[in-house]
Amino acid sequence: MSKMTRNALIALALLLSLSAFTGPGRFDTAPIPLTGSLSGMTLLAHAGGGIPEGKYSNTLEAFKSSVRHNYKLIETDFSWTKSGELVLTHDWGQRHYEYYSSWSFLAPALAPFFPQQAKTRADFMAIKMNMGLHQMDLAALLSFMRAHPGKKIVTDIKENNIKALTKIAKLAGDLKSRFIPQIYAPGEYNKVKALGYEAIIFTAYRSPLSDAALVEFLGQNKLFALTIPARRVSAKLVKAAKAHNTPVFTHTLNTKKEARKMADMDVAGIYTDYLVPAR
Repeated sequence: MSKMTRNALIALALLLSLSAFTGPGRFDTAPIPLTGSLSGMTLLAHAGGGIPEGKYSNTLEAFKSSVRHNYKLIETDFSWTKSGELVLTHDWGQRHYEYYSSWSFLAPALAPFFPQQAKTRADFMAIKMNMGLHQMDLAALLSFMRAHPGKKIVTDIKENNIKALTKIAKLAGDLKSRFIPQIYAPGEYNKVKALGYEAIIFTAYRSPLSDAALVEFLGQNKLFALTIPARRVSAKLVKAAKAHNTPVFTHTLNTKKEARKMADMDVAGIYTDYLVPAR
């Protein structure tokens, strides 16, 4: 790509961003309480929880919002830093730009032209975030957990899951029992159990296993839940999982209509950005 072409594309991205800005991942609705027949569903705050500033932030503000909305389970993303430590961010690409770049709301449009690499923990924590948000590392998460003893953390770790869960187990101390690791392959189960985690979720969004293979795995292992993408949910699979005393969760849903459809198939829980528990 020539310098002239590159500059032209950047200028176009700036123009499009200015003309269509609604904020990175910004909500188009207020949080929606699940009431009535839906109030019994388990809700997991997705990526720390949705906030008016956006989704996927995994920020301190997101966690605090999830506390205010009375979530008991908060799912969060972990990524490895260049220095081999864990921080709470979805990834080092588009999402990273959306929330951490000093370019503010122009960042998503410009991200394709400026690919990012992992930062050190120190560099990550030193960034001044957009919109007054505050990033978190593992130490900050543990501090949050000590301040909020009723909350449990569901992990989503894209790379080196066992290595990350080993590090968390070592550093968490008595907080380890409040971590609910997600595993992505059957071979991870015994390794995670050996680390002393009491509850484990098998999440199938990256799994090639068939429904029959999933059910067979459930019959051999005790799980906190089986999580499957909404497009894969069927009444047959949910019923088979329940026969092995395993509730089915799904992701990521943000409307009552979607929640009702899942409830009709006996799905027990939903990962969500802004469906909130009824008080």
